[in-house]
Order: sequence, then C-alpha cells, then structure tokens
Amino acid sequence: MQPTVIEMIPQTVNRALDGQLFERRFFRVAAILFALIVLAGFGRTYYLKGLFAMPPLASMLVHTHGALMTAWVALFAVQAWFISSKRIALHQRLGHAGIGLGALMSSSGSSP
Repeated sequence: MQPTVIEMIPQTVNRALDGQLFERRFFRVAAILFALIVLAGFGRTYYLKGLFAMPPLASMLVHTHGALMTAWVALFAVQAWFISSKRIALHQRLGHAGIGLGALMSSSGSSP
C-alpha cells in the first residue's frame, strides 16, 4: 500500500532541511577555501611581502585594488557566515554595502 500525502510530509520536510544544511556548509567551506586560495596566490607578492625579497608595488592604485579585493573576499566569508548562522537581516543589510564595494572594485581595476 502506498503512503498517503500526510504520511509523506515528514520525509519531504527532512529532505528539504538536509538540502539547506548542505548549502550552508558548502558556502561556509567555500568561503574559507576561497580566502586560503587568495592568501596562497597573493601571499608572497602582497600579503606577506615584507617576509620575502620582493620589489615594491607599482603604484597606489595597485594597493587600493588589493585592499578592495581583500575586502571582497572578507565580505564573501562574512556573508556566508551570516547565512549559516541564520542572520538573514544582517546578510541583506551587508549586501547593500557589497553593491558599493563592487562599484569601487570595478573602478579600481581600470587603467588610468
């Protein structure tokens, strides 16, 4: 005998909750990995420059661009943390600031 619709509801709800838990974990892990990849890629030439014998950066525009891109990676990590901790209102408010950061990033990447 097939289960009724009422009997299937708990199974459906559990599957949906499992999917949400997976997504929250996925984006949290993705944010951490993203930050580690950026650190590995730019560590010697930007973040840990003082520990290595690297020449100075070309201009203040490069410093500005690096700072804005670092803020973008940090924003992604914070946004993923807000969602995983169910702080949706803070996530949305910070999303508006992300729009401004995105505009600044695109202008810092263009040549003078």
